[in-house]
Amino acid sequence: MVELKENEKDIKKYTQEIDKINHFFNNINMKEIITHKNFIALKEYCPPINKDNIHNIDKERLASYEKLNHQKDDYQRQKNEYEKSIVSQMGKAKNADTGSLSECGTQMIDLPEYLTRLDYLESEGLPIQEKKFNEYLVSSSTDSVGQLLKAIEYQVGNIKERIDKLNHVLKSVDFDKNKYLRLNTKPVIHQSLLEFEQAKKKLEGFYLNIKTDNTEGHYLALKQLIDLLSQAVDKKHTLSARSLLDARFRLQFSISVISRMDDTELSSFVGSQRGSGGEKEIIASYVLTTSLSYALNPKGMSLPTFSTIILDEAFSKSSQVVAGRIVNAIWAFGLHPLFVTPNKEMRLLRQYTKSAILVHRLGKYASIQSYSWERLQQEADKINQEKQS
Repeated sequence: MVELKENEKDIKKYTQEIDKINHFFNNINMKEIITHKNFIALKEYCPPINKDNIHNIDKERLASYEKLNHQKDDYQRQKNEYEKSIVSQMGKAKNADTGSLSECGTQMIDLPEYLTRLDYLESEGLPIQEKKFNEYLVSSSTDSVGQLLKAIEYQVGNIKERIDKLNHVLKSVDFDKNKYLRLNTKPVIHQSLLEFEQAKKKLEGFYLNIKTDNTEGHYLALKQLIDLLSQAVDKKHTLSARSLLDARFRLQFSISVISRMDDTELSSFVGSQRGSGGEKEIIASYVLTTSLSYALNPKGMSLPTFSTIILDEAFSKSSQVVAGRIVNAIWAFGLHPLFVTPNKEMRLLRQYTKSAILVHRLGKYASIQSYSWERLQQEADKINQEKQS
């Protein structure tokens, strides 16, 4: 609509210029300029006549004629240019207004229909209504895209906030003697994120100039942003796509061992390259246990309400030292573990549990029996006493 309005305005402006030129042509008769009477009357084009140039009147008359003739030629060229511009603008207006102007031609003879259309648009106030609609469109798209971008940024901020809370829990438990663990975050910038930020800044530029009529530029900036997100959805398994769609991939995580004596960093782990297998298992268990404790803790409480967790295949590949440290961490975080483990690990778990439920399968049948380590010890002591006696 804005484009149609501008085209129609240009047509009207050029038409007015042509009317001025036609008025000049209609009021000047070139043949009559030759006469002395008309020559004196046309003071605009003739120099003043006095005693100094009266004897050169024929020469002055011819010069004035040539001057006026040149001006006529200039006006004719201007008229031709204006008519070309009008024809061009009529073509653009017809393409923009596919309804009322669809049957109109694009020659000078068709000009009145375009001027009538312009008067109608202005009388109905359609350009004003379109401007209001464009402002609403820009404003609503601003809110929608803004909410989308804020949602992603909020998730990143929420992760950092949770990490801070996890660090508070981690600090309350010793990882080793006079040592504790701390989770760290670092922003990761992929190429896709850089392109996304550039598109976002370009779009924000239109938001800052919300009253501009560059609706096409605003649309293209918005489309570029949406296209980047759409491409990321289509390639959601790639790292660059995940960095756009998943806030977790906008952060790099590491963990540090901190001294309680002076809060200095003793060592740091970014990936799985450093440290022994047992050490990495302990660190992973601490972080997992911390996360469970945090997730199960009601807001404002120091201990979880539902604290029982079940560990399947518990410590089937862990050493006794590693298993012991993990169990101690679970207890320290206020959790109550239930271990599901093969019989070979029973001796290890006896140090950290009070009872066991044994499941024995023979053929198609299975039996289940509950034992307490205290009762088993009593039975063992009784058997030993009987043997000695």
